Parts: sequence; C-alpha cells; structure tokens
Amino acid sequence: MDNIEEGFMNVKSKYYKVLNDIHYSNSTIQKLQNELVQLREQQKRLRSYVDPHITINEIKYNNPDGKRYIGKFRLYLNEDKPKLVTISIGSTKNFKGSDDPEIMKVARDKAISYIKRKFPEVYKK
Repeated sequence: MDNIEEGFMNVKSKYYKVLNDIHYSNSTIQKLQNELVQLREQQKRLRSYVDPHITINEIKYNNPDGKRYIGKFRLYLNEDKPKLVTISIGSTKNFKGSDDPEIMKVARDKAISYIKRKFPEVYKK
C-alpha cells in the first residue's frame, strides 16, 4: 500500500507541476500576443511614413492637360483615425499608361515629400 500511496503522490505532484506550467505558458502567450498587437500597430504607423500604400486613380480636369493621376494614402499619426491624403502625381501624358512603374515611383516620392513638409515631426528622433 505504501508503494501505491507514494506513486499516487508522485503522479499528483507531476500533475500540479504540469498544470502550473500550463498556466505560466498561457500567461506568457497572452503577454506575447498583446506585445505583437502593439508592434503591428507601430509597424503600420511607421510604414505609413516611409512606404505608404498609395492607390492611384485617373481623373479628368477642365484644363489643357485633360487628365491627371492622383494618389491617395493613409497617414497614421497619433490619432485614432488615419488621415487620408491625396496627392497630384502628374498628367497622364507624362506616363505610358496606368501600369507604368514610374507612376508609383513618382507617387512615393511625392508622398514622402508631402509628409516631410506637412508633418516633419514624424521624422524627428
């Protein structure tokens, strides 16, 4: 009987150790998930400063150029909602169509210039 009682106590001790390890692991996982959510939010905000996701559209104007490309992107400042920014990219005559890779290059350059001009504080150390 004593051998069985010792075995029972040994298994019971292992059970409580595993249960404790599970609680510790769950706590660690929750902490890491919360940290990951915060890091993803920070990454989204910082990306909008250095590599904004720009949507390009063609619009018509009542001027000699006729049509222009504009770009729109979200700028995540320290506000709850992102700021929607619209930039003029240039006349459609300056590009070889809407799939011209140069459009995105010009759009990114203009977006970064806009941010530097209007919100220089995002680049300060």
